Amino acid sequence: MFLKSLQIIGFKSFAEKTHLEFNNGITALVGPNGGGKSNIVDAIRWALGEQSARILRADKMEDLIFNGNEDRPRSNFAEVEITLVTENSILPVEYNEISITRRLYRSGESEYLLNKNPVKLKDINVLFMDTGVGKAAYSIIGQGKIDQMISEKPEERRIIFDEAASITKYRARIREYESKLADTREHLTRIDISLKEKEKQYNLLKNQAERTNLYFAISETMKNAEIDYDLYKIQKFKNEKEKVDSRLVQLTRDIDSLSEDVNKIAEEINSITGIIKSREYDATQMEKNTITLEGKISTATNRLLIFRENINDIGQNIVISENRSRETAARLERFQAEIMRLEKEITENTGKIENFLAQNQALILKKTGLETEIEKLREEIHNRKRRNFEIDNMRSSLEEKHKIIINELIQELDNLKNAVSSQKAAGDEERQKLGIMGGRLKELSGFLKNIDFSALSGTDFSARKDEITSLLAEFCTASESFIDLSSGIIGKKDPFQELVFSAEGAYAKKEEIDASLLSLDAEKTQNAENIDSMEKLVRTHQKSIEDHNAEAGRNEVQMAALNENLRISDKTRTEHLKEAEACREEIAKIDSGLKDLAARRQELENKIIEEG
Repeated sequence: MFLKSLQIIGFKSFAEKTHLEFNNGITALVGPNGGGKSNIVDAIRWALGEQSARILRADKMEDLIFNGNEDRPRSNFAEVEITLVTENSILPVEYNEISITRRLYRSGESEYLLNKNPVKLKDINVLFMDTGVGKAAYSIIGQGKIDQMISEKPEERRIIFDEAASITKYRARIREYESKLADTREHLTRIDISLKEKEKQYNLLKNQAERTNLYFAISETMKNAEIDYDLYKIQKFKNEKEKVDSRLVQLTRDIDSLSEDVNKIAEEINSITGIIKSREYDATQMEKNTITLEGKISTATNRLLIFRENINDIGQNIVISENRSRETAARLERFQAEIMRLEKEITENTGKIENFLAQNQALILKKTGLETEIEKLREEIHNRKRRNFEIDNMRSSLEEKHKIIINELIQELDNLKNAVSSQKAAGDEERQKLGIMGGRLKELSGFLKNIDFSALSGTDFSARKDEITSLLAEFCTASESFIDLSSGIIGKKDPFQELVFSAEGAYAKKEEIDASLLSLDAEKTQNAENIDSMEKLVRTHQKSIEDHNAEAGRNEVQMAALNENLRISDKTRTEHLKEAEACREEIAKIDSGLKDLAARRQELENKIIEEG
């Protein structure tokens, strides 16, 4: 595989379309510095998929597009097309000659073409993988590349060796498969998390299903109980119906008895007719009577039939009305039972709501108390922090005074040191004089002890006397000077003692400032501890308030549900009351109808008796 041609448009310094042919053998590009030789290599590298602007000697990809000059306007895109001739099917394509094209627009959009067909950058990288050609392959070795390869780490050199050994593709596949495997593991982790969530939902739904099944079982039991109760009512209605039927049988028997009486009347009429026929002399009169009687009999018979039919219809209507009355009464009982249950439920829910309202009121009072205490604690914390700030300011002021007093104390110590040195020098001088005088006194004492006054003559005694008098005068002077010096030293106060124990001295002021600093530090420490404890108490109160708010929220949710239940129950109760009232009205109408039917039947029975 070798490079056949290169076409550049708008890339770096190539403003116009530039076409380069690479024939067999070695092709060399010769030109001065800045002529664009390296831009050709950059163009090849860029077309093969290089993504780093730094490697292409640019700050950003937009810099690769020709930016214009005084003679030419800038280009809106850059395009590089390279043509490669393949041999021995080194590339996984069916063509012996392929062209790779890359375009970049100023809007930032880019595209890759393989034989004029759009492809992805990944397709380009896969195409040249393990061929030695590519953005990071060893086919393009620039200036300093060999030194860089030698100085690179083994891991970085390994990339070139892998490319030369044709195993880059497999390593890329391994990385891709590892990435997919990591994605699969992450997906499995998400599936496990989702599975656990689904298990929690399953357990929750399972519990709800069990409760639902229990509800259905209880509902089925209640339904069976209602059915048993309705069967009991039906049996009771059947017994009442049997009583009514027996009464109807009795009435039917009475009607049959009346029919027998009518038959007897008819027989008597027949006998009377025979008598009338036997009496020929009264034939005409009897015929008239017979016709009249037969008309009456026919009319009476027809009326009896009508009365029987009316009685039967009245009996059927009575049975139907009684059945309707019993059904309506049963419905009324069910409605009343349901109304009582709903009223009980409404009372219970109202009590629960009142309890929740009382709990929320208590929580509001607790919350208000905690908020008041929190405000007090925050105010106290603010005051203590402000006091600590004041303490810091006071401490800074006292530290400044402390430094000044320390400097004054050091100055006084230096002055005291100089004064003590002067006094020491004066004392040493006086002591030296006293030592000399003491030596002279010893000599005088020894001299006086050794004088033999009896052997002295008048002249010698007078000379010795003058000498002794002079020595005594000198001794007295030295003694007086020593006594004055000693009195001055003894009578003078100790300067160190005066410095340390003087109430107005610098050391006393220092001690007072040290005590004030210790007191301020103790107060600040105590304030910090109190602030910490109060802040903990504030956090505890805030946590309690949050708990109260959460509990109040739960109570509000439960009260909303109870209010909804109350609304539904009250609506259902109102509907049941209306239906119960309708049942009562229907029962009243049925009872009125039964009374009318009973009166009508009694009237018909009376008429049957009268007709008989």
